[in-house]
Amino acid sequence: LRQKLQDYLENKKEQLEDAFSIDNGILRAAPKQKVSPQKRKQKLYGPGSKQLKHLHNLNRCPSCGHYKRAHTLCMHCVSQIQRVWRKDLHATEKPKVVEQELDELDKRILYPGKVESEYSKMLKKRREYVDRRTRTL
Repeated sequence: LRQKLQDYLENKKEQLEDAFSIDNGILRAAPKQKVSPQKRKQKLYGPGSKQLKHLHNLNRCPSCGHYKRAHTLCMHCVSQIQRVWRKDLHATEKPKVVEQELDELDKRILYPGKVESEYSKMLKKRREYVDRRTRTL
């Protein structure tokens, strides 16, 4: 009985090793070539449940007349607004705030015991070397 059990277990091990070998095709179940555009379109437009649905909620933008989805912003108008904002942002230079130069004695009186580290000095100058993101809608 013990011998039969060992034979059975060895036989199972060989079958498992054979199941994951390259010859039987389990490990070869990968696409060999790129899917052609024709096959892709057949999949996309073929069965009814997977077809692209037509949009029935299209309207015209009241300001520019381009087509847009209902209850959304017109992308044409949005791009125009962004263009105007960017132009205004770069055109108008903000006046720099000029701080009065304080004497060493005044600094010690106003800020007793305060010592600025190099890191905090660099943080104050960050507007010079860090670009700001443009405003979003």
